[in-house]
Amino acid sequence: MKKLFILFIFVSCTNILFAQTSKKATSGDLELDNSIKSITASARKDGETFKKTLVAKYFITEGKATEYYAQYTGGDLFMIFETAKETKKDVTDIFKLFNTSRNTNKGWNETLKELDVKQDSKTFENIKYAVVNNGLN
Repeated sequence: MKKLFILFIFVSCTNILFAQTSKKATSGDLELDNSIKSITASARKDGETFKKTLVAKYFITEGKATEYYAQYTGGDLFMIFETAKETKKDVTDIFKLFNTSRNTNKGWNETLKELDVKQDSKTFENIKYAVVNNGLN
């Protein structure tokens, strides 16, 4: 009986730890989250077209588009570039902040908060509008 109890405690603790480490990273806005997922799915289906879109939309080189595409999801790339545009911050700074957030399993909601972008702000609405309406949906 004692061994069964110890096994139960071990399984319970393991499940709690797993649930905490598999936290779903989100923006806190369902429509934006769905658009990020949709853009990512489209980018995976046709990477070449997606990279051409990045080049045309964000004025980056084909080399940079290929580099970014290899490291980030399509939805995250749109969020990074739109966030840089709307916050008037250098895109390199947004990449750094996003990498830090991603490595600590934080979502876009926390990343935007670190930039002082609140969900009820015009900046957030502009980012959301750009991603939802100009994505590859």
